[in-house]
Amino acid sequence: MHGILHKLSNINIIGFTITKLIDTGSRIVIVIFIGFYELKIMSFLTISRILSLVPGIPGVLFRRYWYCKTIKSCGSDIFIDFGAIIDNPEVIIGKSVRIGQSNIISRAIIGNNVLFSANVSVLSGKNQHSYSLSNVHINKQCGIIRTIEIGYLYSSCEKSHEHSTATDIISIFFNRRT
Repeated sequence: MHGILHKLSNINIIGFTITKLIDTGSRIVIVIFIGFYELKIMSFLTISRILSLVPGIPGVLFRRYWYCKTIKSCGSDIFIDFGAIIDNPEVIIGKSVRIGQSNIISRAIIGNNVLFSANVSVLSGKNQHSYSLSNVHINKQCGIIRTIEIGYLYSSCEKSHEHSTATDIISIFFNRRT
């Protein structure tokens, strides 16, 4: 019995070490991308598109760290799935938000505990493209960009939460596939 417990504790130590390595590596990659963004070597949208294509747990961590460092406001415990893109740094995301696979989020305020399914597009209002002038091509006309609000950011009985760890991401990643 003691031998089995010893082997299990070794597995936990290895799992913890791998989790820490993924977490640390993800943070280092994002620091590099933030440098490219701040030096105007790469745009916000270009980096968002690159990171949307990173699969698995590293991709979830990359997207979380990138957006929490670059968008207007980012709550704790967000999960942004493969292929999802936030295309505007003015976005505000509340706590415990899950953005599904292949989503596109434009200018928006997303409240706490909001869940998006796969393939959802949140555009910047219904009039972002104008077509009122028949003699001017549609892409040359000015539209009206609006910030879309989904859910509520604040609640009177809300408790403060710490940011979730890479271990939390791993458990979310595997639990949702079972």
